[in-house]
Amino acid sequence: MSATQARIEAVPTQLVLGGDAGRRLDVLHGLLARRVAGEPWAVLRAATSFSAGAVTSAAPGLVVAVAPASCPCCTGQLAFRVALNRLLRSARPQRLLVELGHHRHDATALEALAGSAYQGVLRLDQIIDLDAGTQGAGAPGQ
Repeated sequence: MSATQARIEAVPTQLVLGGDAGRRLDVLHGLLARRVAGEPWAVLRAATSFSAGAVTSAAPGLVVAVAPASCPCCTGQLAFRVALNRLLRSARPQRLLVELGHHRHDATALEALAGSAYQGVLRLDQIIDLDAGTQGAGAPGQ
């Protein structure tokens, strides 16, 4: 298997939910500040964010994609999965940051990311819920 065809496995993933777009963006910038220059990372942002262009892929090794503006667990599930799959294939990241603008169905969105379709592909390390003020276990640097 060539490097471009190798399986994508256990990509450390951090999920940022809730709050307003500005707060989520601040968290993303904080997480990106930990990135080693040139290390391949990917960011999947919600199209509902007012500042969708504020995180760009100008840095080498950083790929940013925007998910469709719909709920990633129900009405937009297929489009969200297509965007995520394309991002994983094209970026082949060592870390994935996912920002979701909707907070109504977070449990279902979380199940989708942790479910069988991404089992062994994504390793959900941290959930940052800005509305609850919580961070899940496994945060980098803990």
